[in-house]
Amino acid sequence: MPPKRESLPAVTAAGVVAILFACFGMLSTLLMVLLLLVAPAVQAARSQTNALPALRGILIAIYIFLFVLAIGQLIVGINVLRRRNWARITILIWGALMAGLCAITLVVMIFVLNSQTFGAVQTKDIGPVLVIARIFAAFFYGIPLTIGVWWLILFTRPRVVAAFQNVTPTHVEAPHTLDPSGFPAAAFQPTNPAASVARAPRKSSIPIPIAVIAAFDASGAFSMILALFIPLPFRAPFFLFGMRLDGFPYKLLLALIGVSYIIFIVGIFKLKRWGLDSLLIVKSLFLASGIVSLFNPHFMEAIDEMIAKIIPKSPAFPAGAFPLSHSFLEAMLGFSYALAVGLIILALIYRGRFLKAAAEAGH
Repeated sequence: MPPKRESLPAVTAAGVVAILFACFGMLSTLLMVLLLLVAPAVQAARSQTNALPALRGILIAIYIFLFVLAIGQLIVGINVLRRRNWARITILIWGALMAGLCAITLVVMIFVLNSQTFGAVQTKDIGPVLVIARIFAAFFYGIPLTIGVWWLILFTRPRVVAAFQNVTPTHVEAPHTLDPSGFPAAAFQPTNPAASVARAPRKSSIPIPIAVIAAFDASGAFSMILALFIPLPFRAPFFLFGMRLDGFPYKLLLALIGVSYIIFIVGIFKLKRWGLDSLLIVKSLFLASGIVSLFNPHFMEAIDEMIAKIIPKSPAFPAGAFPLSHSFLEAMLGFSYALAVGLIILALIYRGRFLKAAAEAGH
């Protein structure tokens, strides 16, 4: 008889929440795709600028990608209820990404949603609107942030980890002996109750922080590949270690980098040593190029040229002006680079554990 599973109401609640999140994600992404396809306002606005059709295509592609992710999240939530260990690991990765991205977004929103940032926008009485926007952002991103932290704490507890491990009962044969009266002797009982249960050999697994970083990079890789198939009415500036390369097929380069990322990430999840090392090298070079380019005085000028082509002519944005200042954009880019440096350092910290797991797996 299979061992009776321990009742864990918190795990059941977490699985139900994951399923609800996935259903909400599927419905909301489908709704957004439908709105982008059939909304009369969007169709009417297409004649005002050549940029909107391309941006609409980008949004549709993003929402379709998010819809596919929501389906995967639904499968994970169902298998959490079924106590599948791979689902526990996946929901840990999901929780870490959700908590990290929501925390970063909240920090950015705090700086963006203020009257000084929007000082260039010619809108009266914008203060109350920004207050409401900050409250909405706090709830919208605060709830998944809290749930992500809850999942990280819950699914790393030893009791919960043990409940998700595969356990197979091993029956010990009773010796065929007779007692002094001639009746069969009582079945042999092991002195150690744990001896009657044998755990399946534990497979080598990827460290959770490495898995989270790989999953985060996978989303970026898909966006780089997707950019190759979306036409844009403007050419984005391309800088390589501070040098602007005009006419360079940057979309092809991004797609190649994205494909490389996918190959490296597959290698990481298959516990291949070359997967992690290759990803770290490419990420470091990509990051170094971005940091050097940020100090190029012509970098922000090129960004202004691109923004002027994207932003439609509107009274709120006179003469194609962008409400965010150069210093703010530079601060956000600096923050993103600091985050990338932190992820690389975290990967280097756990690299030893990854190499040990890869060696145990024979790779």
